[in-house]
Amino acid sequence: MSNEILIKNNYGKNSMFFNATPLYRNRIESNIKNGKDIGDSEDFKIIMERTNNKFTLPNYLNNFCKSKNLKFIYVEKTTPPKGFNVINTGNIIFIDCSNILYKNPNTGKFECREESILLHHIYTALTSYTINKYPSAFLRKGEFIMYSTKIFVDMFAYTYEFIYKLSANLYSYDKLKYIAGIFFQVNHLGLSYQEASKNSIKISGIEQNVASVVDMKVNLEVMENGFLKFFTSIKDIIEVRKDVDIQIFTQKWMSLYGEGSQFALELLLPFLDLVTSVSDNVYLFNKNAIEKVCNYKNIAKLSLATRNVLLEIYGGM
Repeated sequence: MSNEILIKNNYGKNSMFFNATPLYRNRIESNIKNGKDIGDSEDFKIIMERTNNKFTLPNYLNNFCKSKNLKFIYVEKTTPPKGFNVINTGNIIFIDCSNILYKNPNTGKFECREESILLHHIYTALTSYTINKYPSAFLRKGEFIMYSTKIFVDMFAYTYEFIYKLSANLYSYDKLKYIAGIFFQVNHLGLSYQEASKNSIKISGIEQNVASVVDMKVNLEVMENGFLKFFTSIKDIIEVRKDVDIQIFTQKWMSLYGEGSQFALELLLPFLDLVTSVSDNVYLFNKNAIEKVCNYKNIAKLSLATRNVLLEIYGGM
């Protein structure tokens, strides 16, 4: 189960953070195994009716909620790991509602703490399903590529700069943004290095001749094989003398953006989950910090581009 969960949440890449957190894996697997399927219960039907009345869900989202591909589960006295309410195991996508629902002590019936969070997780589940079934659908949208890369670069460069203070050397800072953009597009989106480089030059503002020098130092394998190899290569690529520590960086990232946000450094779905949670106005991560670091217009545009892909594919169904 662990490998299957990893593959379907990361779409084929290795995750250092997932492999390093067996407690996450164990709790995910336990919740899936022991979770009560509540999707067809009368309580949950009432909750979905209230959610629909409050937000007017599109037909394709209502249909997805009733499909065999999606299960809503609840586990007593536990919660899913932060960032893993939605678990794609390949054949079935689970939404773990253990921290969203509660049993009313007076009636014994399930109630929803916040319908907006439930709706956000449903959209995330459909996004996960879509990326697996139509892997190129998002990549046909130039705005999706550009805005997702901009946001990742802003978050990554801000965190790195916060620790290592590169802004005094603009060449190093531009190089950092350039290679961070390439890493995101190659690792998260599956673009070629050439495509990623072209996009990243526009996003980072780096000069073409400087980008060409950086390209000669970059091993493509570093960009294709997860965050650890990429991070440890940065120092030599951008020519900084300070020692870099991946644990210090990760801790600062999590302190800025919230527990569970570390998976966005490697995996596409957690990254989109993090960004769309901001535009959906649900406080799953450190919403205020993310808005401060990233241009909110870019967040809104990426969220819109993501949801537009879903609308284009399923809107007529």
